[in-house]
Amino acid sequence: MSALPAGLLLFDTGIYIRFSRQKRYLWLGEDARVFQRTILTAVVAAELYAGTRNASEKRALDQLCQAHHALNHFSYPLASTWIETGTLLSRAP
Repeated sequence: MSALPAGLLLFDTGIYIRFSRQKRYLWLGEDARVFQRTILTAVVAAELYAGTRNASEKRALDQLCQAHHALNHFSYPLASTWIETGTLLSRAP
């Protein structure tokens, strides 16, 4: 594993998928220090839930989300933030 930057960590959905399905980035689940520094976003969680293939995967994801909530490391934007984002990304004049 290459050195991770100091401070909080934010991973894209693809990292979690590779970790769970391809057994890559194993340090994500093996190193408690990394987990304790990781922020899980609602967007990533939603994408992961959409990709679950069975009840076992859903339960594992439920546990992951609960663990991030317990650490106060679960991030979710307000509705106004989503609306502002859409407006900023809009192609309308």
